[in-house]
Amino acid sequence: MSFSNVAKGEIVDRIVANVNGEIILFSELRRQIMIFQSMKARGARNITDASLAPREVLQTMIDEKILANYAKEKEIIVKEKDIDKRVEQVKSRNGFTDKVLAKMLEDDGMTLEQYRKRIRDQIMIQRVTNFDMPPITISDEEVERYYRLNKDKFKSEVKVRASHLILLVTSDSGPEDVKKAEKEIFRLYQEIKDGADFAEMAKMYSQDGAAKIGGDLGWFGKGSMLPEFERVAFGMKEGELSKPLRTKFGFHLIKLTGREDESMLSIEDAKKEIRNMLQKNTFDKKRKAWLERLRDQAYVRIIY
Repeated sequence: MSFSNVAKGEIVDRIVANVNGEIILFSELRRQIMIFQSMKARGARNITDASLAPREVLQTMIDEKILANYAKEKEIIVKEKDIDKRVEQVKSRNGFTDKVLAKMLEDDGMTLEQYRKRIRDQIMIQRVTNFDMPPITISDEEVERYYRLNKDKFKSEVKVRASHLILLVTSDSGPEDVKKAEKEIFRLYQEIKDGADFAEMAKMYSQDGAAKIGGDLGWFGKGSMLPEFERVAFGMKEGELSKPLRTKFGFHLIKLTGREDESMLSIEDAKKEIRNMLQKNTFDKKRKAWLERLRDQAYVRIIY
């Protein structure tokens, strides 16, 4: 079977996998892809373009069946009230009414009964995972060792905040236009040096989108702006006004309005972040090995 047909919406049903005697249909695979696409469109961060590939989605569905079957073997019980509670949590978290939830499920090609079964399986999988894999404990020594070996990860880069005033000069501008813009930028430079307010001057004379907010470009690190612009901005002191600067966009005046120099996050401030990261990495590694063992024990036949 060619998975390219999934994207074309070909209406043909067939078995695509057999997991311990439970089948997965092509129509179910297609619906699951549509659900993941819908979730991604609504902002789900854990769904990437790669994870939407049909083979990846099918493997996820196979793994869920393997885990759900294993949970049943372990006699993990999920009561109806547990499912009700999870549904209410979903509604509360997203601000859904019953009507809105029903419409969302309809758009995803899923009935309420199918949705509740999916939630039941998810709760079973969560419980059997917690049962087989106790909480991960990370010692202070492990945290300190990671910090000591990865200090560069806890350095914050130099950042500056700047405003600019720009007179645009394009590649189509003639010599006279360039000369006129250059003369004007020096006039504005002198007025600001003599006490004119930079933000007000930018609002009146600057020729880009930042003009309406006084030329404010916000905070930025190295690599965000044109190299020649950055060389000047990062070499300035807070409150300093640059001399007129020429770039491919035109003539600029830069005023540095903020500066944060490189600093090191202390181990006390980094400890919680490190511990959470090490716990997640250890858990993910153990879960992967655990799932591989369950896959080896399961009967799985994928039919292309």
